[in-house]
Amino acid sequence: MRHRCTPRRRGHARIPHVGTTRPKTMPAAAINKELDKIDEAQSKVGSAMIASGRGHETWADTMKKSPLEDDLTLAFQALSERRSDLRREVERRAGPGMSRLPKGFGPLKDW
Repeated sequence: MRHRCTPRRRGHARIPHVGTTRPKTMPAAAINKELDKIDEAQSKVGSAMIASGRGHETWADTMKKSPLEDDLTLAFQALSERRSDLRREVERRAGPGMSRLPKGFGPLKDW
């Protein structure tokens, strides 16, 4: 017998898995790949927020809310925090204004 999934309510987002590896130790390709996954997941969360009537909320409004309020807030906050960590590492390695790491920008060695 096949397991049947229950349909999700409109505006209900599955909480995406965000990486737990420290960005300082990740190779450039892994950071870029995770940033691509976060882009895709944030797009889905944004669509779910719009579908649930929360498309007017600003980034700051959503970040101020308690993550216990609902799954969309929790997913949005988790993705935003992880993206911020990865972007800081990209800028640390490649300089300000870079959105992705070029090939060969692996972890920096501590001197």
